[in-house]
Amino acid sequence: MDRVRQHWISMGVRTSWEIWDKAASEMSRKYKFDLIKDINDSTRRQLGRAIGEWIESGESFPDLVRRVRRVLPAEPPPKGVRDRARLIATTETTRIYADSRVAGMQAAGLRHMRWRTAEDELVCPLCAPLGTANDGQGAKGDASSGTFMDPVTGGAIGPPPRHPGCRCWIVEDTEELNDLLATMPEYKPKPEPPPEGVFPFRVQDLQIDRSVRLSGAHRKEVYIAPDGSRWLFKPQDEFRAIGDKVAYDLAKALDLPAAETYVIEIGGRKGSIQRMFDVRASLRGVDPAGLTEEQIVRIQKE
Repeated sequence: MDRVRQHWISMGVRTSWEIWDKAASEMSRKYKFDLIKDINDSTRRQLGRAIGEWIESGESFPDLVRRVRRVLPAEPPPKGVRDRARLIATTETTRIYADSRVAGMQAAGLRHMRWRTAEDELVCPLCAPLGTANDGQGAKGDASSGTFMDPVTGGAIGPPPRHPGCRCWIVEDTEELNDLLATMPEYKPKPEPPPEGVFPFRVQDLQIDRSVRLSGAHRKEVYIAPDGSRWLFKPQDEFRAIGDKVAYDLAKALDLPAAETYVIEIGGRKGSIQRMFDVRASLRGVDPAGLTEEQIVRIQKE
């Protein structure tokens, strides 16, 4: 199932909870809440805004109840209802999430959906058979029409909520997702580029070039990266390594030529690593043995 979701994401079709949240938030602001009696249009708009802001905020359910309570008229609740704000918060968020999910499945081209319940002692006799149908997979629904078949009566019913206070929800059909997976090539995510300032390769992927022998006051090693680029590693204390990196960053900020430099650790040794450049073309015809010390230093700096 994860591979299917990754494919959808790569194609611009997302089915994560974050996307459902966004869809539900947008729908709540457009929802008419016409099934709630005894409130005017202004209150309905305020209710939609309150639910949308709650979805975006990531607050807890009691926070939503408080938001709804502030919007509702200060009137006694209907007979038999102890907490009207809680009842509306539960029912209407269930409705918004279900309707937005159906719309999302239709947009993604999915044909089937499944009914889910909270699977606790509060699940009612109306919803329990829907959640346990098909060996616990849940009643199967038609995403195109947004309807389910009631396993008890055999009749068509709409998505949640089935009744006031319903806590049920809907999900994609696993069988359909598996069938979709079988038609797709193996998903290979594109590697994300490393953050700026971080060495662009894994240290374990570097190959030391033992054909190179470098002299000088400090030990140096040449490594070859997976892309064929060559890097000069200088094992040294962290302070000196950071100094090399700072020098590179400063030159880069001043738009001066400088070798790309990072602070890394290879084989338990800290140090700096710098990208090497192929200067053979520019030095063609030059006899290294005939270079003065001043010329060598100048070449190194350039």
